[in-house]
Amino acid sequence: MEIYRHRDQKDPLVVVLDFSGIESLTSSYTKSSILWLLRCGEKSVGASVYDDPGDGSLPVALPIYLILAHLSDEVREEIEVVLRAEQLCCLVAVETKGESVLTVSILGSLDRTLRTTLRRVEVETETTAAALHAKHDDDINVTGWNNRLSDLHRLRLLHRRKEGRQWIYAILAPLKENNNG
Repeated sequence: MEIYRHRDQKDPLVVVLDFSGIESLTSSYTKSSILWLLRCGEKSVGASVYDDPGDGSLPVALPIYLILAHLSDEVREEIEVVLRAEQLCCLVAVETKGESVLTVSILGSLDRTLRTTLRRVEVETETTAAALHAKHDDDINVTGWNNRLSDLHRLRLLHRRKEGRQWIYAILAPLKENNNG
């Protein structure tokens, strides 16, 4: 596992799990590592509290963004089964250069509304709910855009920073089309 922080302290803390050479894994491993890290990221933004299983595995608040890299087909399939069962999704590195993730795809479940919102943020690289409302004539008010952006942030697909009274949302890496979702 590799952890790094982008150059600018305003940038998010990205955890890249590199699966190079891993040909298979179990669902219990997927749940105790990938799912746990996703839940920790969710909890860092105040997502709902999860039932304590009593085994010390309760997620802790970690302001991280998870990207999976170099997945074999079997590993990808196993992770996707777990993510879909939990109605979650995760970013997967499609193109990398050294430690940099150049493009990502989405693995797991992401509804069409949130996927469309994510694509609209990608076009702008970073944006606000008010800017999306002003640009798109979709009968969606600022609150509606804010809710969608907030959901994408909770899912750790967008990062955000506060400027004045508004949140500015940004992509972690450009999306490359895939058939998942």
